[in-house]
Amino acid sequence: MNEPTVSRIIGQLSYLFEDDPSLQELSAAELAVRLDHDDRTARARSEEPRASREAIEARAAQLEPHITAALVETALSEMGDSDR
Repeated sequence: MNEPTVSRIIGQLSYLFEDDPSLQELSAAELAVRLDHDDRTARARSEEPRASREAIEARAAQLEPHITAALVETALSEMGDSDR
């Protein structure tokens, strides 16, 4: 998978906030943890699509994080949500 971009993070945040508006109350660091978990899970699943959920979770835990609080903060700023 490709490295995350600010535009990709904006898209993910927009989806999250639409799905659950209460997530807008989370800090950039908390949002980064959530998005990074999803990103690592997707990368693990792409490596072995037929693996069990447990195997995917174990592999995801081994992968390096790609989504940082700074990246999420930049995305939030570009979305106009930096004053949350």
